[in-house]
Amino acid sequence: MRTSNVVRAILLLATLAGCQSETLARRCGFDAPVQVQSVLPDRIAPFAAGASGHGSFGLWFVDRFGLPAYRYTLDQMHDGRALWPNTEQLPRRDHWHLVGNLRINALAYNHGYVEVFIQDRGLEALNRFDPASGNFAGGFSVLSLADGRQIVTADRWKPAESLTRRVFGMGYATHDWCDGELRVERNIWAPQPDAALLVDDVAITNLTGRTIDLEHVEVWDVNRHAMPIQLVRSGSLEPTLPARLDAERDALNEGLTLSIGHDGAIVRAQLSGGTPVSPPTDFNPEPFDTFVADLSGIPDRVYADPRAFWAEATRPVPAAGRVALDGRFEVDGFGQAAMLAPSRNLTIAPGETVRLRYAFGYTEPGAAVTAMVAPWQLASEQTAEQDARALAAAHAAYAVDLTAPEPARGDVPDLAALRRELAWHSYYLRNAGGFQQYFEHFIVNQGSAYWYKHGLDGAVRDFMFIAAPLSYIDPALAREVLLYAARMRHEDRRALSYAVGGYGQLSDAGIHTNPSDVDLFLWWGIAEYVAATGDQTILDAMEPWWPKDESASRPLWRHIEAGVRRLIDDIGVGAHGLIHVQTGDWDDSITFFAEDREQAEKEGESVANAMMAARMGSWAAAMLEARGATTAANDILTFSAQQRREAAEERLPDGWYRRAWFGPNEPFGEEVIFLFSNALALIADLPPTPDDARELVVLTREHLSTPSTTGMFQFHYFSEPANALEGATDEGSSNPAISALAIWGFAHADRDAAWIEFLRNTMARKADVYPDIWYGIWSGPDAQYTNVHPDAGQTWASVATPTRDFPIINSNQHVGPLLGALRVFGIEPVTAVVEGRTELALGIAPKLPPGGQYALDLPLMRVDVAADGASYSVTLRSRTNASRALLLGPPPARDTVTGVELPDGVTAVTLPEGQLVRVPIVADAETMLIVR
Repeated sequence: MRTSNVVRAILLLATLAGCQSETLARRCGFDAPVQVQSVLPDRIAPFAAGASGHGSFGLWFVDRFGLPAYRYTLDQMHDGRALWPNTEQLPRRDHWHLVGNLRINALAYNHGYVEVFIQDRGLEALNRFDPASGNFAGGFSVLSLADGRQIVTADRWKPAESLTRRVFGMGYATHDWCDGELRVERNIWAPQPDAALLVDDVAITNLTGRTIDLEHVEVWDVNRHAMPIQLVRSGSLEPTLPARLDAERDALNEGLTLSIGHDGAIVRAQLSGGTPVSPPTDFNPEPFDTFVADLSGIPDRVYADPRAFWAEATRPVPAAGRVALDGRFEVDGFGQAAMLAPSRNLTIAPGETVRLRYAFGYTEPGAAVTAMVAPWQLASEQTAEQDARALAAAHAAYAVDLTAPEPARGDVPDLAALRRELAWHSYYLRNAGGFQQYFEHFIVNQGSAYWYKHGLDGAVRDFMFIAAPLSYIDPALAREVLLYAARMRHEDRRALSYAVGGYGQLSDAGIHTNPSDVDLFLWWGIAEYVAATGDQTILDAMEPWWPKDESASRPLWRHIEAGVRRLIDDIGVGAHGLIHVQTGDWDDSITFFAEDREQAEKEGESVANAMMAARMGSWAAAMLEARGATTAANDILTFSAQQRREAAEERLPDGWYRRAWFGPNEPFGEEVIFLFSNALALIADLPPTPDDARELVVLTREHLSTPSTTGMFQFHYFSEPANALEGATDEGSSNPAISALAIWGFAHADRDAAWIEFLRNTMARKADVYPDIWYGIWSGPDAQYTNVHPDAGQTWASVATPTRDFPIINSNQHVGPLLGALRVFGIEPVTAVVEGRTELALGIAPKLPPGGQYALDLPLMRVDVAADGASYSVTLRSRTNASRALLLGPPPARDTVTGVELPDGVTAVTLPEGQLVRVPIVADAETMLIVR
């Protein structure tokens, strides 16, 4: 009876607390419905939240501008689902979202603070969160009220009798706080396309019937944390190792002096005392200045000394008698006990809203800030809404959209969720990079633990995965990524590097000195861009090799030519005529499967590389031929044909293809079926007959897809290999990029299978199956385990790489569904032989199941498939000053093209593969073709 009374009491208290919370939410206006005033372009139909993919941490919805957004609702401090495993074995409850542009990568946390990362002269955090050192990152408010209350608005430290509302949006994060008397709404966003700052809009509303006097302090910390390459970052063997490595990075500030001054609306922090160096180098000792600008007035005071501002050393508890900055504040740069915190005295009438605006950014030492922040001044009460609307419109312009029949299967997301997700992926992909001064180009980083823990970015293959869908979404950015990657070739050995880091530094990451596949991927990336845009001027772009001061600039086609020579002359082939594997192909850990790694690197052969050459070699040849490099073009065509023949011989009696040879008599992939090599076999059209291709699809799905709850396994053991390496070669993980290659291959052989796998390999599917794992809902890693692994739903960690410690913002997570969408619509580079000349074109031949209308709308083009599948239309949009060549294949319900309706000025040539159409330049116009 006693226990029953206790239970009743607990339930009663919980019910009362819930009612009070709902009442407070209503008073604060947090539960008011969203009023949508859409900024979507005419090409995109309105979005809906969808029933799939929400997970346990919040809800997808459509924000006030008509774009997808995620409202984070979990009480992470008290709900056990917030905890997630990491190699440091810490009780972590932090989850974050990317707010980015092409200069800034800001991480907006569920706790209510924001970290800012840049990479101009090497990766560094400007305000690293490190509460043990008294650094709380920033992006939140401290309110001091007349009754003595000191309020921190960030969710992690908010007063118990208050609520927060958190939204992760496309280009922004809102973190609102309210106690029923005051409401503080905060919207942090990154101006497009490349301003070196964040804007923080703050609106404070008095919800009472009395006037309220308060001091508002905008808090941003100074904690510069440079992140040169550290090849071993995992705590898998020793949980304290990552913290020790962070301390080594902190020590790079030793000897610097941090000085903070205040001039009008600008509060600036300067780190001085570094010794200049010339790049390339692991570490840039000349830090940028950071600043906070009050964009809505002049601060009444500024706080710079956190030891005098906070009452506690490791928790943001405001001190009552804090002292404002008087003159300059100076402190040792090692430790950086400093903050940039402008303050305003406010008197707010009943029902009144006071709007403030701040910018947090960086600039060259001593450079003027006023002109830099001028475009973002809060000119009027309407400015914040106007700027938010313009930001939303900028992101909406690049959104990808899909029309399709509502999926009937129960294990795939609904159409609304799928549409929402593709638009979201376009945002994450475009804004997860930065500008690097040494390489003189913008880049979209691979991200996750590779970048944010190792300080390592790469490899070229990942950049090409990124560039492929970007070519249809943001061609200018795709071009930047391609030219950046071309500069990663070593002058002394004409080999593309594995990765980059530091200030223009190349890295082979210790064990990847001679990857054998990177040129093949570079050809793919360039060919995809040229085919999609028609912009062949990229082939003449002058780019040096590395290091650039010791290299002459060469046109890009010369870079392709150098890759041909390296592949044929330097890498060469092994005993079975297949390209050597060397230290790895796409799979960095492939040689770890070998009993003798040294032999595998010396004599091993990659079946996957041969398959890539069979497909991508003709693309390289077409681009070289277009620039008169006939010798190299003929050589790679001959070599690719030979690789096609040899790869075809790797088909096993069971119907799938081997993965590699680790020596003349050591085949690999007979007891292990790999998704990568078999996807490439289908992409290269290697199976002898269409029936054989369909059989390969069936086998691949049977072993790698059907047993999985989410996505496709990368491989499946039939017997354990000799040297499985935990976290690197263990079975059961699904990689979105490789799954996209499989979807591509399936589209060549079995359109129904391709469409089903496109639907199943989505974040929405992962969120439905593993709702209590926070990553995989709005972003994720490059691989997550499926149901056959003990850690199902989680990501991996090896002795070197702690993917579990930074499990989101990996580009593969966002590339995969976008690339899959392109391929099920039959959009891919192709070659066509016209009058003896090999020409690169964009192939379009939708590979879609019958039974409904389909459309894929990309900023560069749109493909509409009629409901009966007997025709489709292609709408081209002008983005570059170049004509385009299209090879139009048959509609889904036909085996051949029976006719093409062409507008005036468009010519066509009939080929066995379809109609080769050349569309001339039509500036700022749309051109439609109809295929039957």
